[in-house]
Amino acid sequence: MKKILFTAILCLFGIQWAYCQIELTEEKKASIRQQVNKDASDLWDTLNRQGNLHPIMIEFMVDTFRIEQICRLKMEVDYSTQGINQIIYDCTKEYDALLNKYYGQLIQKLNAADKKLMQNSQRNWLAFRDQEKLVIEMLGKEEYTGGGTIQSNFTALDQYNLIKQRTVEIASHLLRVSEFK
Repeated sequence: MKKILFTAILCLFGIQWAYCQIELTEEKKASIRQQVNKDASDLWDTLNRQGNLHPIMIEFMVDTFRIEQICRLKMEVDYSTQGINQIIYDCTKEYDALLNKYYGQLIQKLNAADKKLMQNSQRNWLAFRDQEKLVIEMLGKEEYTGGGTIQSNFTALDQYNLIKQRTVEIASHLLRVSEFK
């Protein structure tokens, strides 16, 4: 009887241990960044050796690889609802920084009149982004979704995709005007 009870308790703790998440500590985040930076450097070398890609395309591919890999590796460690939301929000901020980086490069390549047009377009997109974020949050309400904590993951992901898509568009514009100069 003692043996069966001991085995049952051991199995219970074993099952809980198997599903236990590891805390995403600053040390673990640093380790992930270090690993991804090495992988990104290897990717940069590989893409450069191919010799058939524009330097801006290579830079963009490496920049986005870095964000996506960090996001993926962090989620392997902390896959709680709150953890996933924080990771997605962090990755959204990284894409927003890329958006600003590539937008700045694009603006530098345009003449004065075209800069004005691009600036107006970006201001309009920013207004759209702000309204779309409100729509995304509204659509996540319990009255429309039935609720549940996963709705916050969907909201975070939709906002992430909104910023990521614009970043890709801006980088594409930059590549287009850079290919012939």
